[in-house]
Amino acid sequence: MSTIIIICRNTDGCFPTNSQAWLHNKCGNVSIPYPFGIGEGCFLEESFELRCHNSIPVDRQKPMHGGFYVSEISIAGGYMITDFSISTHCPNNQIQNFGYSIADSFSKKFTFSATRNKLTAIGCNTYAYLGLNSSTYTAVGCMPLCNRGVVSTNGSCTGSGCCQASVPAGLRKFTLTTGSLNEIQALPSSNPCSYAFLVESNSFEFFSSYLQNFKDNGTESVPVAIDWKVGTETCWKAQRNSKSYACGPNTECVEGDAPGYRCECKRGHEGHPYSNRTTDGRCQGNNYCILLEIR
Repeated sequence: MSTIIIICRNTDGCFPTNSQAWLHNKCGNVSIPYPFGIGEGCFLEESFELRCHNSIPVDRQKPMHGGFYVSEISIAGGYMITDFSISTHCPNNQIQNFGYSIADSFSKKFTFSATRNKLTAIGCNTYAYLGLNSSTYTAVGCMPLCNRGVVSTNGSCTGSGCCQASVPAGLRKFTLTTGSLNEIQALPSSNPCSYAFLVESNSFEFFSSYLQNFKDNGTESVPVAIDWKVGTETCWKAQRNSKSYACGPNTECVEGDAPGYRCECKRGHEGHPYSNRTTDGRCQGNNYCILLEIR
């Protein structure tokens, strides 16, 4: 006969909200986790400093990085969400093609996310392409068509009225161009404008009504994901310099498609991967149970 003994341990990390408030900065309704922060001593380095406009109502406040508003920051995913304009081509040659760049406002630790964003085009018999360095060098593109007898389907962005294409990793600067195909004229009554934009994939779902009007004829903005890293070195190189290495205890160093690294809590641990102190909620063991069989 044997006896089963279950030993449980609770070592959840804590996140104090008063004495260590720098872990919980907020601007309006947007949480600002470290390594980002507002105010002296509240961010890892200058690249992660944000500003908050306190002159407007709290429910409308958003943190800013450079000239960009930030609506979300993810520690686990290593990305932030901001807004960018839409390139449009409307009747009477009303064309607005934009150059997109974070090179001047963000350090090299920030890149347009290749895994979370898609180049997206909406229109009938439209072309859209993303150019690198100059509009003459095309990296990716797609062409949504509106064939007779083929109806655009809500939720589908596979070529009929809407198309998408992946973007390259490490992107920091590009141009977007859109227009109507010369061989096939767009149908102004049902599709007055063509649109091209980079968008965070989970934030976009196509509806056929967008062919008549999308985001007030393209004058509004769409959410875009920007990946961030805390260092530009490889994990191997970063770990050799304990003074500049940003990851706290019980963490894993993670590399991505673009140069640099970020930090994650090891499996079985929870907390803040960029904190070194227990009082600041560093990565600590979860609740776990050990089963002992005594014979």
